[in-house]
Amino acid sequence: MKVVFDESGNTGCVTAKSGKLNFKTQPLFSMVALLIRNDLDEKNILLKYNDWKKQYNIDGEIKGSDLMTKANNAKLIDFVDNFLDDTHFSLIIYDKKFYLSSLLHNAMLGTDFQYELAALFFQQVSMLSFEDDDYFIKYCETVEDLTIDSLNQFLEFIKEYNYRYMLPDMNAIKEFATMALKDGKTEKWLSGFMTHGWYDNLKHINVINLNALGELILEIKIANPKLKNKEMVLIHDNTQEFEKMIAQELKDFKITFADSKNNQLVQIADNVASIVNKVFALMIQVFREQRQWHEENEWVMELAAKILNKIGTHNIKFTVPISDWAVAFCVAEMFTLKFPKQMRKNLYFNPLYMKWQSRFMTEIESRAVFGDKAMIKKLLK
Repeated sequence: MKVVFDESGNTGCVTAKSGKLNFKTQPLFSMVALLIRNDLDEKNILLKYNDWKKQYNIDGEIKGSDLMTKANNAKLIDFVDNFLDDTHFSLIIYDKKFYLSSLLHNAMLGTDFQYELAALFFQQVSMLSFEDDDYFIKYCETVEDLTIDSLNQFLEFIKEYNYRYMLPDMNAIKEFATMALKDGKTEKWLSGFMTHGWYDNLKHINVINLNALGELILEIKIANPKLKNKEMVLIHDNTQEFEKMIAQELKDFKITFADSKNNQLVQIADNVASIVNKVFALMIQVFREQRQWHEENEWVMELAAKILNKIGTHNIKFTVPISDWAVAFCVAEMFTLKFPKQMRKNLYFNPLYMKWQSRFMTEIESRAVFGDKAMIKKLLK
């Protein structure tokens, strides 16, 4: 099987710069895998893609970001309607503050908490991800210059922080920080504090695309249990700064890097990744601002539903707060053409939303949905 990857949403380190998070305008990160079963499958996909380009007189490469402009609405809808399906695509969606929140929980509490109390872990990571930017800016600044003094200062910050979303009796992060400071031996936590976010090159901190890549490969292997590593030919779009690191971390696989200008399969993955990232970010923003039932947002909500249903929610891994995860599944149902528009209101949304949240918590209890670096490497062998 040939698997072609591309991503959207500012690849690389998720951190802070000049006192601001470096992803403010791109809160989500999306990675898409295009699955090619055999040579005939590849031939048919490329034929279909080139027919679509000819129909719209597209000469050369068109980027996914170009498809998201108003002038290209017709091309976009046709691409989604006629190209997306539930057999050729697998993808992962990351909320970046949720990602930082999960790294922080692993650093503070260890991975045993993540895997032995998965539902509680997911709840706490979700709640923490809604705290203000200053919390995550402080975390990023701490890990970029980690010393015993900066760690102690960060633990004090965690202890005294005025939490708005973390419940007092469910704040394991604050409880741990309080205990660590009282113990007075925080140096014992220093060596392992960022093992889930650091790599050999100390400039590489919180590299979200590597984490996403490992998890997406794992999802593909779970869906194809007989597929062996040596049977997977991985092609990733060019990412010069991180290519060496990615190759080292995935040394059990054959992976090459290609320029989308010269590889149409990478172009396809780029188109899907950009569309998904932009549409899903808008979908989540609309709900967080409580504008989901406004007529001016109907187009993007229906487009999000179409994408979710064409690719299939079973082919999408949501590494986002549980509230946003539930919203996506509600949108997939409520914004289809067959769903009555007069029922698009909170009266019908609320019970559906609660149903999906309950189902996800049950799923989380039965299967760890996160993957730290060490666990991914173990499972992928």
